[in-house]
Amino acid sequence: YQTITASGSLSGDTVDLASIRPLTRLPLLEGSAGFSAELGGPAPFVRSANVTIQHGRVKWNGPVPTIEDIDVALVVGADGARFERAEASLGSGRVTVDGGLLFDGWDDFDNARVDATVTADDALILRRTGLKLRSDAEVTVRGKLSERVDVAGTARLSSGKFVRRVSVLPDYRSQGSNINLGIALPTIPDPIGSRVRYDLAVETQDPFEVVTWVVDAPIQVDVKLRGTGAAPRLEGTLAASDGVVRLPAMNLALTQGVVTFTDARPGFPNLFAVARGTRFGVDVQAQVQGPIDELEIDLTSTPALPREDLTVLLSTGRLPDDLRERGLRSQATLVGTYLAQELLDLYFGSDATDRDETLVDRFRIESGREISRNGVETLTIEFDMREGFFLQAERDMYEDYNMGMLYRFKF
Repeated sequence: YQTITASGSLSGDTVDLASIRPLTRLPLLEGSAGFSAELGGPAPFVRSANVTIQHGRVKWNGPVPTIEDIDVALVVGADGARFERAEASLGSGRVTVDGGLLFDGWDDFDNARVDATVTADDALILRRTGLKLRSDAEVTVRGKLSERVDVAGTARLSSGKFVRRVSVLPDYRSQGSNINLGIALPTIPDPIGSRVRYDLAVETQDPFEVVTWVVDAPIQVDVKLRGTGAAPRLEGTLAASDGVVRLPAMNLALTQGVVTFTDARPGFPNLFAVARGTRFGVDVQAQVQGPIDELEIDLTSTPALPREDLTVLLSTGRLPDDLRERGLRSQATLVGTYLAQELLDLYFGSDATDRDETLVDRFRIESGREISRNGVETLTIEFDMREGFFLQAERDMYEDYNMGMLYRFKF
């Protein structure tokens, strides 16, 4: 047995990261990397090393956006590896990392401890079709890699939007989804996943926008990410105090909505929501409550009507007796109006979160505010011209057709 020692220095030419991208299977890898080391003593010979990455860009498969402007200076020694500098851009927002990996000599690497702080400033943390999230954050990552690593801190959503075109009309092409599976969060595979422990608060600075064309509402988020990397869970609430629920026959104003996540059934939050609307002098209240896989819907009204009558009113815009008396003519008007709005949304709308406002967003079609003596519903079509001006065409309660320009004051 003989101890081998070495001394000297080692440095390499700058490496173009794009040249090694095929080895990584990443969709995108760019930038330049440099390496230098000081050698001395017995194996593994390295006293210290420096790794730099400049002008880096990387894209992983999945919803995480491209990380750009990567600028890293990593110093490695016998006592650990620490970042002298670690910065990057996520969608024009900045992310910095301080700290590093600590260990007592190369032989003690099995007991390495991570101690790092990640700071984000309006970083685009998630982006895919119909979903965009920006966040400020300060998160600490601390612990022994072989035992337990705690991820804690606060993420404040600076802006967020969820856009998905949903229709109350059935889509016979859809295979559906199994709601009994609950809500699943991304996981980290074992053995690493079971060592990671979360205690991360997620809040909103400004409401998170939900736009589905059936339910539109601003959402306040106040949840915590708990559990392990292998089995993460949410605790807390998502809440809305206003919004709109669009049905074929009428719109309901959302007055209260709360989604509560508990540790009892992490994937099945409880929903409580109240929405109200008026149709032909009937004030309707819809209340939804229960876990998402066992929702209960309660319909009440003033004047009081049977639940079955209210279901017909919400679905058709008419009460059962009125349907039998007036026949199908008014229902054809209702269905035609709703289908017209659906077609406009389908051909001219968009699910993009950063889209500009389209012509569809500026149209409003409403029927059934009043009824003529012959049982024909009124019909109003408005186009928003901006600055409070609207073009309006209508069929009124006398079955006359009118067209004009409106100006609305806002107080």
